[in-house]
Parts: sequence; structure tokens; C-alpha cells
Amino acid sequence: HSAALSVAQKIEVWHTLTKNEIAADLAERAAAFDSSRVCVVWPDSISADGVAMEGYFLCAALAGLRSGAAPHQSLTNVEITGFDDVSRTTQFLNNVQLTTMETAGVWVVSQDSDGVVFTRHGVTTDVSDLAHREEQVRANMDSIFYLVHGNLRSFIGSANVTTQTLTNIRVQIEAAIEFLKSTGLASSLGSPLL
Repeated sequence: HSAALSVAQKIEVWHTLTKNEIAADLAERAAAFDSSRVCVVWPDSISADGVAMEGYFLCAALAGLRSGAAPHQSLTNVEITGFDDVSRTTQFLNNVQLTTMETAGVWVVSQDSDGVVFTRHGVTTDVSDLAHREEQVRANMDSIFYLVHGNLRSFIGSANVTTQTLTNIRVQIEAAIEFLKSTGLASSLGSPLL
């Protein structure tokens, strides 16, 4: 104000973040989750046919992409259909800023020069090691656990720990392991369990 105020007034102070601050803030937020069960996705806005949408539409597309892919298939560099503009990635932030976010566990979706929208690297927010960072490892482990649990479900609440029960459980687990070692959806992927 140009003159002193005699009556108190509420004000808001707006601080517009720089692009580096935005990247650092997103990296910090992703790192705070620190969970292989949580994926933070960028960009926050994506478009299709000139219609801008919130980022959760992209999250839903990634979930659909995961459900349609083999659990041990990486979603890194995989095309995402249905969108045609990710300028929040390609024009708003630079490669260093995007790498800062990815390193902290942000799953970045980008677009190549031909207009193909793709995932740069399918990651989770737990970047402690490769087994937790890679989204495909989590998906594959979940699918293996689901199969083993399904094979052992009949024992829950209906059997005690006896020699025969342990033998039956061993047979079920070994059969599941052999199935996972021999099953392969594509020769380039191999089996879910090596």
C-alpha cells in the first residue's frame, strides 16, 4: 500500500515457484511416500484432441496399461494411447528437472518428436533399491504372491500343521514355482520367475 492502514486487513502472499522449485517440490513429495505401492505421476495435466484433463486421467490410463500387460513386463518406454499433448513435460520442464523428479520416484510420461506419448521410466516412490524402485518388479511379485496364495487358500482354516499337510503344501508351492518358470507370454519377456 502507498499509505499506512488504520484497519487491519487479511492479505495473501503468493509465491510462484520456479521450474526448478516445482521439480524439487515434486521430488520431495514423492520421496516422502517412500513406498513401492505408491506411484507419483507427472505431468499434472495432459490433453487429448485439444481437451486438457487433470493428471488422474493419466494415472487411470497407466493402471489400465499395467492391467493389460504381463506382470513382469516393464512399462518403461511403452506407448500410452488416448493422449496427444504432454507439453507440461516436453515444454514446461527440461530434462535435468525431469531426471531430478524420476530419481526421487516420480513416474514421468513424455512425448517423442513423432507425437507418441510414452512412459520414460515406470518407477515407484521407494527408490531404496532396484527391487523396490521398478514398478514391474512390484507387479510381478504381486502376481506371484497371488498365485501362491490361491494355491494355498484351501489349507487356510481347514488344516493343522501335520506331516501330511506340510507335504501337500510343499507339492502346491513346487507346482506353482514350476508353472511360473515355464509360463511365458512372449519369448522376449521370458517367464515370470527365473
